[in-house]
Amino acid sequence: MGSTNHGTQQIMWQYFQEATGANWGKRLLGILLPGIYSGGHLTKVSDTEVTLSTLVAEIKDGTNQINVRTAAAATLNSATLDSGAISSATPYLVLRWAYALSATNYVEVHAISSVSVAQANDIVIGKCLFSGSILTGFNYSERTFLNVQDLFFKVETSSGLYVQLRAGRIHTSTGYVLVPDQLVGPFSVPTGSNLRIDLVYIDTDGTVTILQGTQAVSPSAPTYGGKLAVAEITLVNGDVNISASRIRDVRSFLIGKLNEFNPSSYSGQESTTFPNGRIEKEGTVSVSGGVAVSVVFSVPFPTEIRNVQISIQDANNSTANSHFYNLTKDGFTISPGTISIATIHWRAVGR
Repeated sequence: MGSTNHGTQQIMWQYFQEATGANWGKRLLGILLPGIYSGGHLTKVSDTEVTLSTLVAEIKDGTNQINVRTAAAATLNSATLDSGAISSATPYLVLRWAYALSATNYVEVHAISSVSVAQANDIVIGKCLFSGSILTGFNYSERTFLNVQDLFFKVETSSGLYVQLRAGRIHTSTGYVLVPDQLVGPFSVPTGSNLRIDLVYIDTDGTVTILQGTQAVSPSAPTYGGKLAVAEITLVNGDVNISASRIRDVRSFLIGKLNEFNPSSYSGQESTTFPNGRIEKEGTVSVSGGVAVSVVFSVPFPTEIRNVQISIQDANNSTANSHFYNLTKDGFTISPGTISIATIHWRAVGR
């Protein structure tokens, strides 16, 4: 039996310790990744109401973590949501939870305007797509999926002027290189009152390297120059350790994290850039009288446009011969065919 408390341990559960809900929550924290494990899909009931299918999820509030399983589909509208409404103004649906001393402390469902206003531990279910006030479908690209890659090459705090790099694997022209879990450092502190930003990157042979930046009042990180950068470390004179707030995660190969690769909204369109350089843009245009309409991207594709898909929301003539032409990096033209009045949804893919 160990009688020395190494590292101020918190044991769940110690002898004679009460098995409370709060302690259960602490026991689960950080063991399973938060996110939706299964289910949790949306179905349209009307333009202001949807159903959420049964789901299994892990969710936390920063101190406690729980597993939630639903046994029946949930009806979501302005009366049942914990805030917001099913509308184009608040199209994103999220799960939210915080520990409370209550037996009826359930996971909440909120409708919010964008992922950027989500709280730190919100679980994104998906986005309701609207054409005007008409609910046309759902998008799960920003859903909080389980992201086991989040630990690959993650830079974390350690002791002194070191940081801890989680293990990972890189693929080079000669094969795979395993990079073990390791301490990186020591970092040198800048002299004087200016700050400095150092870059931590992984070389092609798996060597973890610190590239020192330049001291300045408002410093910039060193240029990446094609390096596999994993973190930027901000240092000031007098530092004796490196806190989490000084570590900026710059791993560009990760996907599926809350607030990462959020579409940038502009002029009624959305554009998403993925880590491999693929760019997707989407939007809607209105047509009338069979007149061709030009779609002009507010931000052109940098290199090329590869494909466009269009779909018609038209109650009068669903067999109209609509098509697109004049495809360029800046936009394209839609010919509505024999449609008199309609909304056309489009999606363009390029790089």
